[in-house]
Amino acid sequence: LSRSQEDLLDIEDNPVHVGNEIGHSNEMHHSCTVIFINIMEDIPMIMSDITAIFQRRGLTVCRANIEAMGDDGLSNMNVAQPRRAAHVYHIKSLLSHGKLKEKELSDLKAELQELLHRRGGA
Repeated sequence: LSRSQEDLLDIEDNPVHVGNEIGHSNEMHHSCTVIFINIMEDIPMIMSDITAIFQRRGLTVCRANIEAMGDDGLSNMNVAQPRRAAHVYHIKSLLSHGKLKEKELSDLKAELQELLHRRGGA
């Protein structure tokens, strides 16, 4: 790397801001699409909204896991940190009885992003 490229990579000058994230994989499970949703500040009842989107789109949840993070009581700071949440859903199409196709995935991701934006302000 040249010196100017190294300057661009300086973390102090270019801080990383972690935000809400939605991802998917058709490679992690033999018969389901896996949807990952990382929420930087947990939103009450968001799981109900997410599963309502799945239902409207004709998708079924085969497995779900929600892990709340950041509320471990181990921090020595007096400032309360927002609780993050990691959601993982294994889903199938009720129409094809299998994994979601690219168009279904992109449409689902757009709707989930809109939900996070509307409910979380991100």
